[in-house]
Amino acid sequence: MSISQTNIGFVGAGNMAKAMIGGLIQKGFPKQHLWASNPKTGALDFLKITHQLHTTLDNRELANQVDVLILAVKPDVLKSVILELHPIIHQKKPLLISIAAGISTQAIYQWLGNAQQNIPLIRAMPNTPALINQAVTGVFTPNTLSKAHLNITDTILSAIGTYVWLEQEPWLDIVTGLSGSGPAFLFYILEAMIAEAVKRGLPEPIAKEMALKMCLGSASLALSTEQKLSLLRQNVTSKGGTTSAGLQKAESLGLAHAVESMIAAAIERAKEVCQQTISE
Repeated sequence: MSISQTNIGFVGAGNMAKAMIGGLIQKGFPKQHLWASNPKTGALDFLKITHQLHTTLDNRELANQVDVLILAVKPDVLKSVILELHPIIHQKKPLLISIAAGISTQAIYQWLGNAQQNIPLIRAMPNTPALINQAVTGVFTPNTLSKAHLNITDTILSAIGTYVWLEQEPWLDIVTGLSGSGPAFLFYILEAMIAEAVKRGLPEPIAKEMALKMCLGSASLALSTEQKLSLLRQNVTSKGGTTSAGLQKAESLGLAHAVESMIAAAIERAKEVCQQTISE
């Protein structure tokens, strides 16, 4: 079956599902081969009106129609969805792609009755820049995927940005804390930077524009060179200058430790979610 003839279904119609659907359609994927299900009509009405794809309130109806099943639900809902669709998944053997944070492939296969040899499964951790097709997604599979499955996975994930295959599943917890939660951490830091500039007298619209474009330009610069971030930082830091004064204050306040602790807390929470879910 060609990629353009593959039927893709999204269980869940939240922001990430909307981003993936929008990205696929923007890349030219046929709307008539896209499905979405959700327990509430509001999100489905939006997708129906905006993209004219198939929508349903019944997850089972969707699962019976598709070749690829994207599990775009919250972690605490995933088990009930898997159990509901268990018979259909075993019958149709679709490619499963889970974007539920913290839920391991081991847990999903456990709910499916240990069907690893029969049902291909991918875990993916995109982030919110998917909304503008700028996501970076970590991807893992315990299976040996067919060329067709690799191609459709590339079609889906490249529609929302870039992606990186990970050799080990535990790395996905690290990715969750780094790039999954990372946008919120970055926004938090930017909020503080903007607030201080405003407090000092700079109009808020100017402060926001300068801070956001500074962030975008700095990231673009770092991506454009093989120089280490530490060297790029040093290039901005003149001895006795303004940057040096700011960095010294950050060091005295333990900013690096605080940032490391944010990432660590998110990673540990991802691990806890998985353990709690398996034990339930």
